[in-house]
Amino acid sequence: MKKHNNPDYNFIRFSHDKQKNGAEPVFGSILAYKRVRVIPLRFLFIVSMMISYNFGPGVLSRVEANASPDLTAREIMAGYRSQRSSRDERSKLTMKLLDSRGRERIRKLEQVTITDDDDNQKMLITVDEPEDIRGTAFLIIEHTDSDDDQWLYLPAFRKVRRVLPNEKSDSFLGSDFFYEDLETEDLEHYEYVLTGEESIDGKQCWKIEARPADSKTLKDSGYSKRELWITQDKYVGLQTRFYDKKGKLIKEFRALDVKDTGKDDKWRAYRLEMHNLESDHRTVILYSDYILNNGVPDWIFSRAYLERGK
Repeated sequence: MKKHNNPDYNFIRFSHDKQKNGAEPVFGSILAYKRVRVIPLRFLFIVSMMISYNFGPGVLSRVEANASPDLTAREIMAGYRSQRSSRDERSKLTMKLLDSRGRERIRKLEQVTITDDDDNQKMLITVDEPEDIRGTAFLIIEHTDSDDDQWLYLPAFRKVRRVLPNEKSDSFLGSDFFYEDLETEDLEHYEYVLTGEESIDGKQCWKIEARPADSKTLKDSGYSKRELWITQDKYVGLQTRFYDKKGKLIKEFRALDVKDTGKDDKWRAYRLEMHNLESDHRTVILYSDYILNNGVPDWIFSRAYLERGK
């Protein structure tokens, strides 16, 4: 756009541009008048004060808000992934496995995560209890240009084995979480559609539908699609529904007790629930002792570290 030296003209053109971009036309009468002569800034100031006085301070703020473009589904998912990531992170987990009769089994775990400069994550989960599976460890290493690596260490066999792509829909430690549920969101391998808005636990959320974007992702995944509810204030995922290859709803996930970790505006759910609708089996994960960006050595995220049995 050509720049004019007259500040009054530039102010009018700015208001006109905002109107063309969808802003509320509160300056409509002024814009029509600009064709006759340049309007002094003093007059514009008086008019804006009259608008604010008669209609309230929210009118001008709505102009500014409406001028901002709506977020796309992919941009929302990028915010969701960013909220979930940190430079490094440690936490402790209590995993409760509940069958349809309410019988409970408990596992104690530790989780460590780092994110590199390319936004690839590495995550290590180790089992502390019960004694018979103590030392079991699961490692995920993300790659930009190739499939992610997933390794499982089984102390009873003193062996590290790779989790193959066709095994990612298997249960993790007998829970209702699949191996693929533990991966971070790979935006390049999914297509996202914003399907609406809905309130979850008093929080206004975007509702996003995610489908595999290519045949390989569809083949390796246990799901044909997912529905995600992402909060509009902090990009926290509060709910997810999972559908099998035939389009049947098979699992529901909820994130509860969401709190500010107190560091870098990172919010975390301190209670996760996954409900398998087919077996009526549930997994509840309680998080504690979140420590963010306090330093984690990179060398622990390796197959060699797993082979030493921690």
